[in-house]
This record gives sequence, structure tokens and C-alpha cells, in this order.
Amino acid sequence: MNPPKDTRNSAETRANLLRQARLVFSEHGFAGARVDDIAKRAGVNKALINYHFGSKARLFRAILDDFSEKVVERISAAINRKDPPDLQLRQFIRAMAGLIGEYPQLPKLLLIDGRKAFIEEIKPPAHALMVLMEVNRILTEGRQQGLFKPVFAGWAYMHIMSSFAFFQLTLPKREQHLNSAPPPGLSIPDDSLDFEKFAVFVEDQVLSGFALPKGDQPS
Repeated sequence: MNPPKDTRNSAETRANLLRQARLVFSEHGFAGARVDDIAKRAGVNKALINYHFGSKARLFRAILDDFSEKVVERISAAINRKDPPDLQLRQFIRAMAGLIGEYPQLPKLLLIDGRKAFIEEIKPPAHALMVLMEVNRILTEGRQQGLFKPVFAGWAYMHIMSSFAFFQLTLPKREQHLNSAPPPGLSIPDDSLDFEKFAVFVEDQVLSGFALPKGDQPS
């Protein structure tokens, strides 16, 4: 298939389409997202979407696959397997926080059900198994060294991701009500919308919650 006329670099065009598609899908869901709208926001001919991705369903899948690649890259770069397991867990949490902070639409995208459009491709994003295996490895090493309680890796991952997802999903409403008077007795700090500070809070809470009580740790 010959590409439609486009003066920009093909890789740049594809990356721009993915950026705009993330926004449109997160705003309107799979069914409500329109290819025309994505192309308009990207400033390209609609035919370029078919050329690069083939269909709206494959474009949506490409977003998830692109996210998977970024997750694997971030985790691989962030975690030093020579470090103690508790520090590795902190490194994992920081990597995931950084990714969600950079791509705040991702929590919504991961909740979108596009299965009806590509039933033949029902499978979790490619990063899911890798992430679970890595979390499981860290938690297993931590248990063996007397640092962590027995924790199911799937629950640990859901706990970490859901914290960041909830922060991003509720951010517009919290921004809307930030300047309104809080209920009596409730003090809202000025930095309550600071994602980086929230990420540190999650990191500390997870490490505290997973830690084996000091009386149970080997001497």
C-alpha cells in the first residue's frame, strides 16, 4: 500500500497519531472515538491512519502495545537487581509513577473495552506478564530475606497501579473543588494535587504495608 502524501517523517507521523489517539480514546472511549477526530487533531489526512495502523481497532491496540514497550523499558532501566529487594520495590514504584505521570491518560485507556472490535486479538497487553513476573521476583526475594510478608504479586501490582490511576482519574474533580471551602475540621494542603509527592506517599505506604513486622524478622 502506497502511503498518502505526507511531508513529515513517517515515524514522527506515527508517533503523533498515537499521541492524539491516546487523548481521543481516553476522552470518548473506544466506541465514541472517531478516526476523523484523531486525524484532525494530528493535522494529517485520515488515510494515514489506515496506512500506519489499518483500522481504529488496530490503532487502539497499537496504543496498548506502545505502552507495554515503555513499561518494559522503564522497569528494565530502573531496577538494579543487585540492590536489596525493598529498594528494588521502590525503584519499581518510581518507574510506574513516572510513566503514569508522563502519560496521565493511560489509566482510562487500560479500562477501555475494545474487545468487540478485535475479538480475534483478546489478550492482555504484552507487558502484563513481564510486570507480574518482575514484581513476583522482588517479593519472593524479599520474603526469602525476611523483609516482606507473603504478598500475591497480582494484588501488589493492582494496589500500586490503582493508587496512581485513582489520583489521575479524580484529578479534574479535585482541581475543580480545590478552591471551595473544605468541610469543617478538614485541612487540605496546597500540594494535594502534586503527583510526585503522592507517588512518594504511595511508595512509603506500600513498603510499610508489605514489610514483615520487626518482631518477625530474622535477627
